[in-house]
Amino acid sequence: MTLGYHPTEGSDYEGVIKLIEQNHQRIVGIGEAGLDYHWESDLRKRGEQKVAFSRFIELAEQFGLPLVIHSWDAEPDCFTMVKDSEVMCVFHCYSGPLELAKQIIDRGFYISFATHICFSKHHRKLAKIVPLENLLLETDSPFLGPERHRNLPWNIKLSAERIAIEKGVPKERVLLAAKENAIKVFKLKLK
Repeated sequence: MTLGYHPTEGSDYEGVIKLIEQNHQRIVGIGEAGLDYHWESDLRKRGEQKVAFSRFIELAEQFGLPLVIHSWDAEPDCFTMVKDSEVMCVFHCYSGPLELAKQIIDRGFYISFATHICFSKHHRKLAKIVPLENLLLETDSPFLGPERHRNLPWNIKLSAERIAIEKGVPKERVLLAAKENAIKVFKLKLK
């Protein structure tokens, strides 16, 4: 489980910070946290989001936990804020520019794909350039369903199929890479 605070929820995140501090040994990551310029156009509130995001970056550094980043229409600012940190980052549901995706990858960070890849040409282009070593799968349930309906966890197989087609590799290879990456990033112990 990860614990975080969505950037559009306002500035009352201190309770979540305390929850993370009290439970940091029981969670595998912090997030999602980050910036959301899609839903927030007010510059003052965007500044407040940056202050909050900075706090979550500090927590991830303090406890050595990976950070799952929400970056809708704010990908460049999110990357700027984490690129020099000691934190392992996952850019959740990344939708930003291809060139920035290359910088994220070069930095050693991860990009996760939800099932929007099933209907988005842009995400298919992203899938082509993200190496399997930097790729994760997610549903963002209940959002981003493959047919723009409610999403379900087992739909990651549909994402893997689409990524496999784009990369010209077997679906099983995509699923295995995503599994291995999740184990590595979140230090998961499988039974």
